[in-house]
Amino acid sequence: SSRPIAITHANPAFWHPARRNKSDEVLRALGESGGMLGFSLYPHHLKDKTDCTLDSFCDMIARTAEMMGPQQIGIGTDLCQDQPDSVVEWMRVGRWTKEMDYGEGSASNAGFPPMPDWFQDNRHFSTIAGGLVARGFAD
Repeated sequence: SSRPIAITHANPAFWHPARRNKSDEVLRALGESGGMLGFSLYPHHLKDKTDCTLDSFCDMIARTAEMMGPQQIGIGTDLCQDQPDSVVEWMRVGRWTKEMDYGEGSASNAGFPPMPDWFQDNRHFSTIAGGLVARGFAD
């Protein structure tokens, strides 16, 4: 693109190789072009999924900020708060692809996986902020 783009609801593949997560090459190019990455809190995109720790997530953000620049990152949670599994299952039946796609889930387990303990809903953004401040980010 001739203009900066945003890649949202994704994390670096160096941290967890989910299909939606992006390579170092893509992230460097994104940062150099003035684009931005919106990190995902969707458990299938997280290292150790539901068992991902806040420390691991914040360490990943810090490393990505070093790679891309802190002005090129944000958070796109992929949070389906208060939505029944039927909504998530509807989104995962290949409506945006040529073949059936269950995201990182499967036909037998298409629902939204449990969130990590440290981020159950949007009230917990301050938990992430605290983890980032502990790593030297400005609040």
